[in-house]
Amino acid sequence: MIAVVLAAATLTASSCSLTPDPVSAGSPSPTATSATPTPTSAPALSALTSGEIIESLPPLARTEDLLGAAVFARFYLDLSTRIFESDRDAVLFAHLSHPQCGTCVESLDTSNSARHTDATVEGGTYAWGDVYANPMGGQDDDGLWWVEEKVELTDMYTYSPEGVELDMQPGGQAIVISVVEFDDGYWQVHDVAVRLDDEQP
Repeated sequence: MIAVVLAAATLTASSCSLTPDPVSAGSPSPTATSATPTPTSAPALSALTSGEIIESLPPLARTEDLLGAAVFARFYLDLSTRIFESDRDAVLFAHLSHPQCGTCVESLDTSNSARHTDATVEGGTYAWGDVYANPMGGQDDDGLWWVEEKVELTDMYTYSPEGVELDMQPGGQAIVISVVEFDDGYWQVHDVAVRLDDEQP
C-alpha cells in the first residue's frame, strides 16, 4: 500500500502496551534489502531545517517514547499518500525517511514519477483507532523503536492524465509495523511494512 511497496517484514519482538514509560521490548528485525538503497533526491525545494521539521510534526510526535513513536508512525503513513501531489510533502517525507529505508526510497521514487508524469493517485488512506489503546511496541538495545498497529486501508487507484486507470492496490484490514529512531529532535523511519489480512502467514 501507499505506493507503498512495503515489503512484508518479519519483526520478532515482545510487545508492551502504550504507556508514558514503555518497557523495553525485544529487538525487531527490519525487512532485509538486497542492497543498500541509494537515497532518492527530493524535489528541488530548499532543504528543511531541524526546527522546520519538528514544527511540521504533531505535538505528540515530538517526544521519544512509545506514544511519540506511534503518533509519528501514523503521521508518516498519512503523509505518504500526499507525496504524490505535493513537492513540499515529498521533501518532508524525504527528511523523515532514513537513507537506508528501502521502502521509503521506493515510495519517493514512485511519487516523483507520478508527479512528473501528471498521474493522479486517489485513495490509499488509513483509518486509525485510538492511539492510546491500539499500538504495541517498544525500544531495542540499539535505540530503535518499533510500533505495531491494526488499521483499515482504502483501495488506491492511479490514473493517467487522460483519466485511464493505470493501477489499483486493494485495501482492507491490515497490520502496520514501523521501525523508527529519534535523533536530532525528531523521528526518522528505518523500515515500515503493511500486511493485509489476506497476506498474513
